[in-house]
Amino acid sequence: MNNFNVESGVDVKKFFEEIIPGVFKNDLLSNPPQKMDGTEFRLQFNITGENKGIYAIVVKDGKDMKIIPDGIGNPMIEITLSEPDWRKSITGDVGGVLSMFFDPRVRTRSKYNSLLELKGSFSLELSVKEGAQFNAKIRFNNTDTPAVTLKMKASDYAALVQKELNPTMAFMQGKIKFSGDMGFLMKLQSFISG
Repeated sequence: MNNFNVESGVDVKKFFEEIIPGVFKNDLLSNPPQKMDGTEFRLQFNITGENKGIYAIVVKDGKDMKIIPDGIGNPMIEITLSEPDWRKSITGDVGGVLSMFFDPRVRTRSKYNSLLELKGSFSLELSVKEGAQFNAKIRFNNTDTPAVTLKMKASDYAALVQKELNPTMAFMQGKIKFSGDMGFLMKLQSFISG
């Protein structure tokens, strides 16, 4: 799910309370979860700015979704981004940021188990066409450290998440720049593209 196919002016509340459950339900029909009984995936979005909002998405057993306005206290993944950057990610201007959490191919027991072990924070600084910048901070399991910041073109990041760009080659070609904890970056690489 690289693009939610939504209008650029969609309301934050409508997106989380109507569009996300509809997309999830349609994905379940074509991609039923495998061996996800006993799991509870907790993802939270903190949208800042004029049209701000906090929305948690809780998925039990890979198939039962609940949207919780105002969030939860213990998300496994917490994404903080401005409303304009959130909008870029849902309209397709910046691909890969949300798809790594909503793509049905990631609803696997091995992905879930690797997420349980992932602790730290990941800041994305992506350059978008015409010099615009996209920024997001992603915290894993309520932990700020170790921390890493990844800088690259938004188009290269989307290709990385879709496994169309080899991370090692991209790094060697200077397409990826980072600062922070190298060990955590390697764990993130396994989680994002593994």
